Amino acid sequence: MFFNMKNLLFMRCEMSDVSKNFIVLQCRYNDRITPYTQHFHMSYEMIFIKKGTINLVINKKSYDIPENKLVFISKLEEHSIRILSPVYERYYVIISSDKLDRYIMDQKLLSVFKNRPENFIHHMDAPENTEEIMKRIIHEYQNRDSFSEDIIYYQIKDLLVQLYRANKDQFPIPEKHIKAEVYAVQQYIDQNFREDLKVSDLANKFYINVYYLTHSFKELTGYSPKQYILLNKLSYAKSLLADRELSIEQIAIKAGFYDSSSFIRSFKKEYGKTPNSYRNQ
Repeated sequence: MFFNMKNLLFMRCEMSDVSKNFIVLQCRYNDRITPYTQHFHMSYEMIFIKKGTINLVINKKSYDIPENKLVFISKLEEHSIRILSPVYERYYVIISSDKLDRYIMDQKLLSVFKNRPENFIHHMDAPENTEEIMKRIIHEYQNRDSFSEDIIYYQIKDLLVQLYRANKDQFPIPEKHIKAEVYAVQQYIDQNFREDLKVSDLANKFYINVYYLTHSFKELTGYSPKQYILLNKLSYAKSLLADRELSIEQIAIKAGFYDSSSFIRSFKKEYGKTPNSYRNQ
C-alpha cells in the first residue's frame, strides 16, 4: 500500500498487473490499530475515517482529524499517520492519477487531489452516504465484473460532486480566473514530466506569457512550474527505488534527470538524504 522501503516490495507483489491498469490500485476497510510512518504513493489517496481520531502530518502541516471525515492526499505528498484513539476504523482508496485525470475532466473536482495552495486543508466533512459509496467501490474492485471501472468512476465522481456542493470553499480553486492554458500545462507536465521540460518552452507551446504562466500556476497548484516538474520526477524516482535491480544511475535516467549527480543532489535537497539512504532505511 505505502511507498516506504519496508513495504514497497510487498506492495509490488500485492498489486497485480490487472490492478496496475485499473482505476483503483488498492482499496479496503481496515480496523487495525497500526500507525504509518512517513510514506507516499505515486497515486491519489482518499481515506474515510469511520471511527476514531488520527494525527496526520503532511506538507509540514499537522491535523488531528476525528471520525466522519474524508482525507485527500496527492501523488506528491509524503505523510504519516498516528492513531489517537483506542478505535480506528477507516476505508481507503488508492487511485491511479493518470486514469482519474482522464475520467474526470472538471478541474474543480480534481483540485482536491492535485492542487496544494498554502491555505489548503486536507480533510472535510464526509457526506452521509460515504460508507455506502466506499463499499460499492470495494465490491467492484474485488469482483472486476463488466463495467466495474465505470461504476467506480461514477461513485468517485458522485462523492466529489456532493463534497463540492457542500464545501466549495474547501476546494483549492483560485478566486481569480485562470486561463484554460494553465490547466493544460499542468496536465501536460503530469503526462510528460520525465522529458526535458522548460518553463519557457511550455509557455511557447501553449501560447501564454512566461510571467503569467509562472504566477498563475503557483496560485493554482501551490507549486511553481519548475518545482512541480521536479517533484514529479523525484516522486517517480522514489517509487523506482523499490526495485533493487535498478541502479541509481538507471533510476535517474528513467525519472528524467540528466545524470545521477543531478538526481542525487536534487533528492538530498528535497528529502534530506541520498537515494541510497532512502532505499536502505
